[in-house]
Amino acid sequence: MQRRIPTSELFIAYKKKPIRKELIANPSNRPENYLLWGLETYVSKGFTVKHNLDRQETKLETRINKTINKFLKILGVPGGDWLTILKNHKSINKSDVMLSTVDNVGIPAVILKRIGLIKTPIIYVSVGLPEQIDKIKTRVLRKFYLNALRNTNHFICYSTIEKERLKSLLHTGDEKVSFIPLGIMTSFFNPLLEVNKQWDIVSIGADPMRDYALLAHFADKHKKLKILIVTSANHSYIKHNKPGNLDCEFNISLDEAIKRFSAGKLIVLPVKENTYTGATTTLLQAMCMQKCVIASNVGPIKKGYNLVSNENCILVEPGNYADLEISILSALSNDELLEQTGINGRRTVLEHNTWESFISKTATLILEVINPH
Repeated sequence: MQRRIPTSELFIAYKKKPIRKELIANPSNRPENYLLWGLETYVSKGFTVKHNLDRQETKLETRINKTINKFLKILGVPGGDWLTILKNHKSINKSDVMLSTVDNVGIPAVILKRIGLIKTPIIYVSVGLPEQIDKIKTRVLRKFYLNALRNTNHFICYSTIEKERLKSLLHTGDEKVSFIPLGIMTSFFNPLLEVNKQWDIVSIGADPMRDYALLAHFADKHKKLKILIVTSANHSYIKHNKPGNLDCEFNISLDEAIKRFSAGKLIVLPVKENTYTGATTTLLQAMCMQKCVIASNVGPIKKGYNLVSNENCILVEPGNYADLEISILSALSNDELLEQTGINGRRTVLEHNTWESFISKTATLILEVINPH
Protein backbone atom coordinates (compact mmCIF):
# COMPACT_ATOMS: atom_id res chain seq x y z
CA MET A 1 0.00 0.00 0.00
CA GLN A 2 1.37 3.39 -1.04
CA ARG A 3 2.21 5.67 1.87
CA ARG A 4 0.25 8.94 1.88
CA ILE A 5 2.39 12.08 2.04
CA PRO A 6 0.85 14.55 4.52
CA THR A 7 0.06 18.01 3.15
CA SER A 8 1.46 21.16 4.72
CA GLU A 9 -1.00 23.66 6.17
CA LEU A 10 -0.38 27.25 5.11
CA PHE A 11 -2.16 30.27 6.60
CA ILE A 12 -2.04 33.33 4.33
CA ALA A 13 -2.71 36.68 6.01
CA TYR A 14 -3.92 39.44 3.71
CA LYS A 15 -4.69 43.11 4.11
CA LYS A 16 -8.47 43.23 3.93
CA LYS A 17 -9.77 44.75 0.72
CA PRO A 18 -13.15 44.22 -0.98
CA ILE A 19 -11.47 43.13 -4.21
CA ARG A 20 -9.72 40.21 -2.45
CA LYS A 21 -12.95 38.99 -0.87
CA GLU A 22 -14.64 39.24 -4.27
CA LEU A 23 -11.88 37.22 -5.95
CA ILE A 24 -12.19 34.46 -3.33
CA ALA A 25 -16.00 34.43 -3.44
CA ASN A 26 -16.12 34.43 -7.26
CA PRO A 27 -12.97 32.73 -8.64
CA SER A 28 -12.20 33.69 -12.22
CA ASN A 29 -9.27 34.29 -14.53
CA ARG A 30 -8.56 37.97 -13.90
CA PRO A 31 -5.38 40.08 -13.81
CA GLU A 32 -6.27 41.08 -10.21
CA ASN A 33 -5.67 37.48 -9.09
CA TYR A 34 -2.12 38.45 -8.13
CA LEU A 35 -3.71 40.15 -5.10
CA LEU A 36 -4.35 36.66 -3.67
CA TRP A 37 -0.63 35.97 -3.65
CA GLY A 38 -0.85 32.62 -5.40
CA LEU A 39 -3.57 31.06 -3.22
CA GLU A 40 -4.79 28.68 -5.94
CA THR A 41 -1.23 27.84 -6.96
CA TYR A 42 -0.30 26.78 -3.44
CA VAL A 43 -3.35 24.50 -3.36
CA SER A 44 -2.18 22.92 -6.63
CA LYS A 45 1.26 22.40 -5.06
CA GLY A 46 -0.26 20.32 -2.27
CA PHE A 47 -0.74 22.88 0.48
CA THR A 48 -3.89 23.07 2.55
CA VAL A 49 -4.51 26.82 2.56
CA LYS A 50 -6.41 28.95 5.07
CA HIS A 51 -6.70 32.73 5.20
CA ASN A 52 -8.21 35.66 7.12
CA LEU A 53 -10.80 36.77 4.54
CA ASP A 54 -13.56 34.30 5.35
CA ARG A 55 -15.49 36.55 7.72
CA GLN A 56 -16.83 40.11 7.65
CA GLU A 57 -15.30 42.57 10.07
CA THR A 58 -17.88 44.19 12.37
CA LYS A 59 -18.19 47.94 12.82
CA LEU A 60 -17.07 47.55 16.43
CA GLU A 61 -13.91 45.72 15.34
CA THR A 62 -13.17 48.46 12.83
CA ARG A 63 -13.51 51.12 15.51
CA ILE A 64 -11.29 49.18 17.93
CA ASN A 65 -8.58 48.79 15.28
CA LYS A 66 -8.70 52.51 14.44
CA THR A 67 -8.46 53.43 18.12
CA ILE A 68 -5.43 51.17 18.68
CA ASN A 69 -3.65 52.46 15.60
CA LYS A 70 -4.42 56.10 16.43
CA PHE A 71 -2.75 55.64 19.81
CA LEU A 72 0.25 53.83 18.26
CA LYS A 73 0.64 56.57 15.65
CA ILE A 74 1.14 59.13 18.42
CA LEU A 75 4.09 57.03 19.60
CA GLY A 76 5.37 56.68 16.05
CA VAL A 77 4.87 52.91 16.29
CA PRO A 78 3.78 50.76 13.32
CA GLY A 79 0.21 49.50 13.56
CA GLY A 80 -1.98 47.20 11.51
CA ASP A 81 -5.03 44.98 11.51
CA TRP A 82 -4.69 43.68 15.06
CA LEU A 83 -8.09 42.07 15.44
CA THR A 84 -7.93 39.98 12.26
CA ILE A 85 -4.73 38.33 13.54
CA LEU A 86 -6.02 38.03 17.11
CA LYS A 87 -9.32 36.43 16.02
CA ASN A 88 -7.47 34.01 13.71
CA HIS A 89 -4.61 33.12 16.06
CA LYS A 90 -6.01 29.65 16.86
CA SER A 91 -6.30 28.84 13.15
CA ILE A 92 -2.79 30.21 12.60
CA ASN A 93 -1.43 28.01 15.41
CA LYS A 94 -2.98 24.92 13.82
CA SER A 95 -1.09 25.66 10.58
CA ASP A 96 2.48 24.68 9.78
CA VAL A 97 3.43 28.22 8.76
CA MET A 98 1.91 31.67 8.38
CA LEU A 99 2.66 33.81 5.33
CA SER A 100 2.11 37.51 6.04
CA THR A 101 1.76 39.24 2.67
CA VAL A 102 1.98 42.83 3.91
CA ASP A 103 3.12 44.82 6.98
CA ASN A 104 -0.51 45.60 7.88
CA VAL A 105 -0.91 42.01 9.12
CA GLY A 106 2.76 41.21 9.64
CA ILE A 107 3.33 43.73 12.44
CA PRO A 108 0.44 42.43 14.62
CA ALA A 109 1.49 38.83 13.95
CA VAL A 110 5.08 39.28 15.12
CA ILE A 111 3.97 41.25 18.21
CA LEU A 112 1.47 38.51 19.16
CA LYS A 113 4.20 35.93 18.56
CA ARG A 114 6.50 37.92 20.84
CA ILE A 115 3.99 37.78 23.71
CA GLY A 116 3.29 34.08 23.13
CA LEU A 117 -0.17 34.05 21.50
CA ILE A 118 1.17 32.83 18.17
CA LYS A 119 3.41 29.75 18.11
CA THR A 120 3.51 29.05 14.37
CA PRO A 121 6.54 30.00 12.24
CA ILE A 122 6.01 33.30 10.39
CA ILE A 123 7.24 34.29 6.94
CA TYR A 124 6.97 38.07 6.73
CA VAL A 125 6.83 39.92 3.38
CA SER A 126 8.39 43.32 4.01
CA VAL A 127 7.04 46.29 2.06
CA GLY A 128 8.80 49.29 3.59
CA LEU A 129 9.38 47.82 7.06
CA PRO A 130 12.73 49.61 7.63
CA GLU A 131 11.05 52.98 7.03
CA GLN A 132 8.39 52.09 9.59
CA ILE A 133 10.99 51.12 12.19
CA ASP A 134 12.78 54.45 11.59
CA LYS A 135 9.62 56.32 12.66
CA ILE A 136 9.53 54.79 16.16
CA LYS A 137 10.17 57.67 18.53
CA THR A 138 11.32 56.01 21.75
CA ARG A 139 14.30 53.75 22.32
CA VAL A 140 12.32 51.29 24.47
CA LEU A 141 9.58 50.75 21.86
CA ARG A 142 12.12 50.49 19.05
CA LYS A 143 13.99 47.79 20.99
CA PHE A 144 10.71 45.92 21.67
CA TYR A 145 9.71 45.93 18.00
CA LEU A 146 13.15 44.88 16.81
CA ASN A 147 13.24 41.98 19.28
CA ALA A 148 9.77 40.91 18.11
CA LEU A 149 10.93 41.03 14.50
CA ARG A 150 14.02 38.96 15.35
CA ASN A 151 11.66 36.15 16.43
CA THR A 152 10.24 36.02 12.90
CA ASN A 153 11.40 32.91 11.04
CA HIS A 154 12.01 34.51 7.66
CA PHE A 155 11.58 37.74 5.72
CA ILE A 156 10.94 38.20 2.01
CA CYS A 157 11.94 41.48 0.36
CA TYR A 158 11.18 42.70 -3.15
CA SER A 159 14.46 44.61 -3.37
CA THR A 160 18.08 43.89 -2.54
CA ILE A 161 18.47 47.25 -0.81
CA GLU A 162 15.59 46.49 1.58
CA LYS A 163 17.06 43.07 2.22
CA GLU A 164 20.42 44.55 3.24
CA ARG A 165 18.72 47.22 5.33
CA LEU A 166 16.67 44.61 7.21
CA LYS A 167 19.72 42.43 7.80
CA SER A 168 21.50 45.42 9.30
CA LEU A 169 18.53 46.42 11.51
CA LEU A 170 18.01 42.89 12.82
CA HIS A 171 21.70 41.92 12.99
CA THR A 172 21.05 38.80 10.96
CA GLY A 173 22.13 37.22 7.68
CA ASP A 174 20.91 35.61 4.47
CA GLU A 175 19.58 32.64 6.43
CA LYS A 176 16.73 34.85 7.65
CA VAL A 177 16.18 37.45 4.91
CA SER A 178 15.65 36.66 1.21
CA PHE A 179 15.27 38.78 -1.88
CA ILE A 180 12.69 37.37 -4.28
CA PRO A 181 12.18 39.50 -7.40
CA LEU A 182 8.58 40.30 -8.18
CA GLY A 183 6.85 38.43 -10.96
CA ILE A 184 3.72 39.31 -12.90
CA MET A 185 0.97 37.33 -14.62
CA THR A 186 2.46 37.76 -18.06
CA SER A 187 -0.53 36.24 -19.89
CA PHE A 188 -2.57 39.38 -19.14
CA PHE A 189 0.05 41.89 -20.29
CA ASN A 190 0.51 41.53 -24.03
CA PRO A 191 1.40 44.21 -26.59
CA LEU A 192 -1.58 45.83 -28.32
CA LEU A 193 0.23 47.56 -31.16
CA GLU A 194 -2.80 48.75 -33.14
CA VAL A 195 -4.35 50.79 -30.31
CA ASN A 196 -4.68 54.53 -30.95
CA LYS A 197 -2.07 56.43 -28.90
CA GLN A 198 -4.38 58.85 -27.12
CA TRP A 199 -1.66 60.21 -24.82
CA ASP A 200 2.03 60.98 -25.36
CA ILE A 201 2.80 59.98 -21.76
CA VAL A 202 0.96 57.64 -19.40
CA SER A 203 1.87 57.14 -15.73
CA ILE A 204 0.09 54.56 -13.56
CA GLY A 205 0.41 53.64 -9.88
CA ALA A 206 -0.84 54.41 -6.38
CA ASP A 207 2.06 53.83 -3.99
CA PRO A 208 3.01 56.84 -1.82
CA MET A 209 6.51 57.10 -3.28
CA ARG A 210 5.29 58.18 -6.75
CA ASP A 211 6.64 61.63 -7.65
CA TYR A 212 3.66 62.92 -9.58
CA ALA A 213 4.52 66.52 -8.68
CA LEU A 214 7.60 66.16 -10.90
CA LEU A 215 5.50 64.90 -13.82
CA ALA A 216 2.88 67.63 -13.29
CA HIS A 217 5.67 70.21 -13.48
CA PHE A 218 6.79 68.68 -16.79
CA ALA A 219 3.21 68.83 -18.11
CA ASP A 220 2.99 72.51 -17.18
CA LYS A 221 6.15 73.27 -19.15
CA HIS A 222 5.20 71.19 -22.22
CA LYS A 223 1.55 71.99 -22.88
CA LYS A 224 1.59 70.51 -26.39
CA LEU A 225 2.08 67.03 -24.97
CA LYS A 226 -0.92 65.04 -23.70
CA ILE A 227 -0.30 63.31 -20.37
CA LEU A 228 -2.37 60.91 -18.27
CA ILE A 229 -1.86 60.00 -14.60
CA VAL A 230 -3.82 57.01 -13.25
CA THR A 231 -3.63 56.69 -9.48
CA SER A 232 -5.63 56.52 -6.23
CA ALA A 233 -7.27 59.14 -4.05
CA ASN A 234 -4.03 59.28 -2.01
CA HIS A 235 -2.60 61.40 -4.84
CA SER A 236 -5.66 63.59 -5.33
CA TYR A 237 -3.46 66.69 -4.90
CA ILE A 238 -2.56 66.49 -8.60
CA LYS A 239 -6.13 67.52 -9.49
CA HIS A 240 -5.56 70.97 -8.03
CA ASN A 241 -4.13 73.61 -10.38
CA LYS A 242 -3.14 71.02 -12.97
CA PRO A 243 -2.47 72.18 -16.54
CA GLY A 244 -5.12 71.44 -19.18
CA ASN A 245 -2.94 68.90 -20.99
CA LEU A 246 -2.76 66.65 -17.89
CA ASP A 247 -5.62 64.17 -17.45
CA CYS A 248 -6.19 62.32 -14.16
CA GLU A 249 -8.08 59.11 -13.42
CA PHE A 250 -8.56 57.52 -10.01
CA ASN A 251 -9.18 53.95 -8.78
CA ILE A 252 -9.85 52.28 -12.13
CA SER A 253 -9.78 48.49 -12.61
CA LEU A 254 -6.66 46.67 -13.75
CA ASP A 255 -8.39 45.78 -17.03
CA GLU A 256 -8.89 49.49 -17.67
CA ALA A 257 -5.31 50.24 -16.60
CA ILE A 258 -4.06 47.79 -19.25
CA LYS A 259 -5.99 49.79 -21.85
CA ARG A 260 -4.34 53.00 -20.62
CA PHE A 261 -0.91 51.40 -20.95
CA SER A 262 -1.73 50.62 -24.57
CA ALA A 263 -3.02 54.13 -25.29
CA GLY A 264 0.25 55.78 -24.23
CA LYS A 265 3.19 56.35 -26.54
CA LEU A 266 5.62 56.40 -23.58
CA ILE A 267 5.23 55.16 -19.99
CA VAL A 268 6.84 57.39 -17.33
CA LEU A 269 7.13 56.25 -13.69
CA PRO A 270 8.80 58.89 -11.47
CA VAL A 271 9.53 57.63 -7.94
CA LYS A 272 11.10 59.23 -4.87
CA GLU A 273 14.17 57.53 -3.40
CA ASN A 274 13.32 54.77 -0.91
CA THR A 275 14.24 51.16 -0.08
CA TYR A 276 11.17 49.15 -1.05
CA THR A 277 9.51 50.32 -4.27
CA GLY A 278 10.61 51.41 -7.70
CA ALA A 279 7.10 51.30 -9.18
CA THR A 280 8.27 47.72 -9.67
CA THR A 281 5.01 45.94 -10.46
CA THR A 282 3.84 48.67 -12.86
CA LEU A 283 7.28 48.80 -14.46
CA LEU A 284 7.25 45.05 -15.16
CA GLN A 285 3.67 45.16 -16.44
CA ALA A 286 4.45 47.97 -18.86
CA MET A 287 7.66 46.30 -20.05
CA CYS A 288 5.73 43.06 -20.63
CA MET A 289 3.30 45.03 -22.80
CA GLN A 290 6.29 45.98 -24.94
CA LYS A 291 6.18 49.64 -23.89
CA CYS A 292 9.18 51.90 -23.60
CA VAL A 293 9.34 52.85 -19.90
CA ILE A 294 11.17 55.71 -18.21
CA ALA A 295 11.65 54.93 -14.52
CA SER A 296 13.53 56.52 -11.63
CA ASN A 297 16.73 54.63 -10.86
CA VAL A 298 15.91 54.19 -7.16
CA GLY A 299 17.59 51.62 -4.93
CA PRO A 300 14.90 48.90 -5.11
CA ILE A 301 15.38 48.33 -8.85
CA LYS A 302 19.11 48.96 -9.23
CA LYS A 303 19.91 45.30 -8.63
CA GLY A 304 18.03 42.07 -9.21
CA TYR A 305 15.70 43.10 -12.03
CA ASN A 306 18.08 42.94 -15.02
CA LEU A 307 17.40 46.55 -16.02
CA VAL A 308 19.80 48.18 -18.46
CA SER A 309 19.16 51.83 -19.30
CA ASN A 310 18.58 52.59 -22.99
CA GLU A 311 18.36 48.86 -23.66
CA ASN A 312 15.22 47.45 -21.99
CA CYS A 313 14.07 50.65 -20.23
CA ILE A 314 15.30 54.22 -19.62
CA LEU A 315 16.53 55.04 -16.11
CA VAL A 316 16.69 58.59 -14.75
CA GLU A 317 18.00 60.07 -11.53
CA PRO A 318 15.19 60.26 -8.93
CA GLY A 319 13.99 63.77 -8.22
CA ASN A 320 16.09 65.25 -11.03
CA TYR A 321 13.70 67.25 -13.22
CA ALA A 322 16.28 68.10 -15.90
CA ASP A 323 17.21 64.43 -16.34
CA LEU A 324 13.54 63.44 -16.59
CA GLU A 325 12.74 66.19 -19.08
CA ILE A 326 15.66 65.41 -21.39
CA SER A 327 14.90 61.67 -21.33
CA ILE A 328 11.20 62.14 -22.11
CA LEU A 329 11.76 64.55 -25.00
CA SER A 330 14.55 62.41 -26.43
CA ALA A 331 12.45 59.22 -26.29
CA LEU A 332 9.35 60.83 -27.83
CA SER A 333 11.42 62.03 -30.78
CA ASN A 334 12.97 58.59 -31.46
CA ASP A 335 10.46 55.98 -32.67
CA GLU A 336 13.21 53.39 -33.16
CA LEU A 337 14.27 53.73 -29.51
CA LEU A 338 10.66 53.41 -28.35
CA GLU A 339 10.13 50.25 -30.37
CA GLN A 340 13.40 48.46 -29.59
CA THR A 341 13.34 49.31 -25.88
CA GLY A 342 9.82 47.88 -25.70
CA ILE A 343 10.83 44.66 -27.46
CA ASN A 344 13.84 44.18 -25.17
CA GLY A 345 11.78 44.99 -22.10
CA ARG A 346 9.17 42.35 -22.86
CA ARG A 347 11.88 39.74 -23.44
CA THR A 348 13.47 40.59 -20.06
CA VAL A 349 10.20 40.11 -18.16
CA LEU A 350 9.32 36.84 -19.92
CA GLU A 351 12.76 35.46 -19.08
CA HIS A 352 13.10 36.63 -15.47
CA ASN A 353 9.87 37.92 -13.93
CA THR A 354 7.00 35.53 -14.50
CA TRP A 355 4.42 34.89 -11.81
CA GLU A 356 5.20 31.18 -11.95
CA SER A 357 8.84 31.83 -11.10
CA PHE A 358 7.92 34.17 -8.23
CA ILE A 359 5.45 31.74 -6.63
CA SER A 360 7.77 28.76 -7.15
CA LYS A 361 10.60 30.50 -5.28
CA THR A 362 8.23 31.50 -2.50
CA ALA A 363 6.82 27.95 -2.20
CA THR A 364 10.35 26.56 -1.93
CA LEU A 365 11.09 28.99 0.89
CA ILE A 366 7.85 28.06 2.69
CA LEU A 367 8.77 24.36 2.60
CA GLU A 368 12.26 25.14 3.92
CA VAL A 369 10.74 27.00 6.89
CA ILE A 370 8.37 24.10 7.58
CA ASN A 371 11.10 21.49 7.19
CA PRO A 372 14.43 23.16 7.99
CA HIS A 373 17.55 21.29 6.93
